[in-house]
Amino acid sequence: MKVPRADAPRFLGRKDWPTQTVLAACDLDMKFTYVLAGTEPHYDLHTMTNIILACCILHNSLSGVDNDDSLIEEVDRELLQQDIQVSASQVRDDDHRLGSHIRDTIENKMWQDYVNN
Repeated sequence: MKVPRADAPRFLGRKDWPTQTVLAACDLDMKFTYVLAGTEPHYDLHTMTNIILACCILHNSLSGVDNDDSLIEEVDRELLQQDIQVSASQVRDDDHRLGSHIRDTIENKMWQDYVNN
């Protein structure tokens, strides 16, 4: 799944890169045959699961009609050219990343103190 750069902070994981938990299986024609959607923090489980399943259904349908890689490249270019604006969710995500960094730093210091003593 690809998201606009402005929305990317909502999908950043604990290690600072975009992430979403999904288990998917494809057949030899690269069509989804099984999808298990995991958790994503800014939507409720029902909404997030429906979004992922809808994307998979669209993928299967469109790849059967017109498997055109240039369309994917065009979408990629459009997503990269979008303006980035700071939103309230991005501020929350920045706070979350800062908190995670502070927590990890404290955890590492405590572990080093434990190992060294």
